[in-house]
Amino acid sequence: MGATHFLTKGLEHVSTEMSLHVLAYNFRRLMAILGITDMMKAIRAFIRLRRLKTKMQAIFVEMVTRRLKKNMAPLCASCAFQTS
Repeated sequence: MGATHFLTKGLEHVSTEMSLHVLAYNFRRLMAILGITDMMKAIRAFIRLRRLKTKMQAIFVEMVTRRLKKNMAPLCASCAFQTS
């Protein structure tokens, strides 16, 4: 990206700045490989996938909460919530 020094001071800030440089570099590579249109499609698909995962996690938490309220057995053996 042509950066030879950092604009921020302190390890945490420099680390964040470097992460942004790497992200920008990777986006530029992705645009060169896929093109802007296909890259945007891939980003939108990834966002939809993340939303679906978040919804599934919320449903699972709701199911576990309902079972705990009814004093039923947990959904799975490895479940962190155990009833007495």
